[in-house]
Amino acid sequence: MTENLRYITISGSYRKFPKEIEEVIQNFQDRGVIVLSPKSAQIVSCVGGFVTLQGDAIKKLNNFSSNDISQAIRKCIQ
Repeated sequence: MTENLRYITISGSYRKFPKEIEEVIQNFQDRGVIVLSPKSAQIVSCVGGFVTLQGDAIKKLNNFSSNDISQAIRKCIQ
């Protein structure tokens, strides 16, 4: 299966399953697949159920109130 994959993005509950996601990242990287996102499953901050991970464009969500999560996301994509 991985012989045709070159790039992937992993989606999931980073807050609930960081260990499992880190293992999946490593498994793909060991097979030569480039993981575009996330760069790491290591949680840096958490606000209102949203997390930022090591390597994310937004460094820390805890700089924003839980009501301003959309502001944080907009700031990231500007």
